[in-house]
Amino acid sequence: MEFSQRAAAEVHRAREWWQEHREKAPGAFDEAMLELVATLEQTPELLGEHARNMPGIRRVYLRRVRYHAYYRVAGHERHVQILSLWHASRGQEPNL
Repeated sequence: MEFSQRAAAEVHRAREWWQEHREKAPGAFDEAMLELVATLEQTPELLGEHARNMPGIRRVYLRRVRYHAYYRVAGHERHVQILSLWHASRGQEPNL
């Protein structure tokens, strides 16, 4: 499991924003990310859906925090790479 440089930066920014602006649930973002990683490590092909117009890339909606995580699974070892974390309110998908 790895985060692309882009995804790592997006997660960092989102986490900082969440902790600063979501006083009633400051840990919700971290919980959502931990759950995502744990699930992707076990069953990446079962999570989410195929991203539109992005062959080989899947996306999963993190309902509680309203982000989409875009990822791909590569090789026989089923190596997972998270490519982007994109807030659902943005409308369009990221340019990957």
